[in-house]
Amino acid sequence: MQTYAIIKGNLVENIIEYDAQPTTPPPGFDDGYIAVQSDRVSPGWLYENDAFIDTTPPVEPMVMPKMPTLAEQILSNPDELAKLKQALGL
Repeated sequence: MQTYAIIKGNLVENIIEYDAQPTTPPPGFDDGYIAVQSDRVSPGWLYENDAFIDTTPPVEPMVMPKMPTLAEQILSNPDELAKLKQALGL
């Protein structure tokens, strides 16, 4: 079996596996649909000039800010450090 993109206009609307190249229109679809063999395609992609175009926006990496350590947090505030020492009986 091979994977076929079901296309109407230039939009991939579905992905279906067939044993052989389906007719145009593919079985179960109205006029205006075509089936193009492709192993790497997803619904929502475009089909232009005999090529598939991935319309999914690239994923931007999430950058986490550097978090201060507990020691850095305690030492950054002398008043809180004094309160902590008092609470601990130091």
